[in-house]
Amino acid sequence: MLGIKTRIKKQIEEFIFNRSIYKIPSFFSDVKKVGVSTLIYKSGLKMTIYSLSSLFYSLGMTLPVFAVEDGTVKESDINLLKKHFSITILRNKDATKLIEEKFKFYKAFLRYRLNKKTPFTKYKLDALLFSPFNKTLFLEADTLFFKKPSALDEWFRKKSAQVLFLEHPRAYLAAQERDEPDYTIRVLIDIYYRKLVSPSFNAGLLGIPNRKVINVKLLNEVFQQFERLSYNRSYFAEETSVSIILSGVSKFKLNYQQYFCPATHGEYLQMPPRKNIKFVHYIGESKIFYKKDVVDLIKKTKLFTKL
Repeated sequence: MLGIKTRIKKQIEEFIFNRSIYKIPSFFSDVKKVGVSTLIYKSGLKMTIYSLSSLFYSLGMTLPVFAVEDGTVKESDINLLKKHFSITILRNKDATKLIEEKFKFYKAFLRYRLNKKTPFTKYKLDALLFSPFNKTLFLEADTLFFKKPSALDEWFRKKSAQVLFLEHPRAYLAAQERDEPDYTIRVLIDIYYRKLVSPSFNAGLLGIPNRKVINVKLLNEVFQQFERLSYNRSYFAEETSVSIILSGVSKFKLNYQQYFCPATHGEYLQMPPRKNIKFVHYIGESKIFYKKDVVDLIKKTKLFTKL
């Protein structure tokens, strides 16, 4: 009997998640100099809509959105996004042409970006490199805001030159999960090659105060080294590269007990008190909780309309 109830609950949850995107209010903006940049892809389209809606609702202001897509997004998907946001979308094929034109002298980076065998996460770099805004908040699709992100609000409103960044600390991971291979590689890179912002750096929410902090020459040098290490095909190569190129600039680390990044089922369940949580980036297997949290947020905010 419990199994049937659980199944029905999941079906209702799935229905609300899939249908509510058509009823969410629009968040249009006429702001020009600051905005949000993201990567969109077909399987994450609904997450993108919920992520951006939760940001603008909790922030209490709307911003323009710049997005690059991975080649899987259809015209109908783009039209749906345009019904909700002031969004400019750079198609994958157009982004690739720009990469070939603008970065033709950065051979290692170009090989990484154009290689069909490197993970689609590489397109996140397009979202950073081609953002049209003076000040950019990069946001991944699998994220949600639950309360006013005061640190972001202050960063947007003031002339801050600091990079805002997240960490995925190991404290909430089970002991046997703390030394997973990619983290170990980052620690070794940090010790023997170049300093990182942090081996626990997470790019799910990243504030870029100006275009100058993205050093393409250094980015190319990083990918030269990644090629030697055969790390350029890692799912996390782009995130690690960003952690390296931002290591020398002024930064502000967001409080991980308010801006949380669970990667496992157990880590999610050990989350700090919900009353303190402002933001969650659902990494890895913690994504199984995303739909449930969206439905709870929809009910709480009455489809992002309740003040």
